[in-house]
Amino acid sequence: MPKCLLIIFAILLSVITLSAEEFNLRPIDRLTLYPWHITTDDDCRIVFWSHCEAEHEDIYAQKLNSFGEPVWD
Repeated sequence: MPKCLLIIFAILLSVITLSAEEFNLRPIDRLTLYPWHITTDDDCRIVFWSHCEAEHEDIYAQKLNSFGEPVWD
């Protein structure tokens, strides 16, 4: 009987300590391509997109030539 109580106490303790820590079950990872772009004089396009990961959003831009290859590093 004391062994069973010890196991129940250990499980209860682990459940209590797990609920004290905040953790993501499924992190947010969203990539959004904006529907508008800019066409430059040298027949290139500048496209914009955003990447949202764990409530932190970054906005990116890239210049693409007429073949779709990136121009900027």
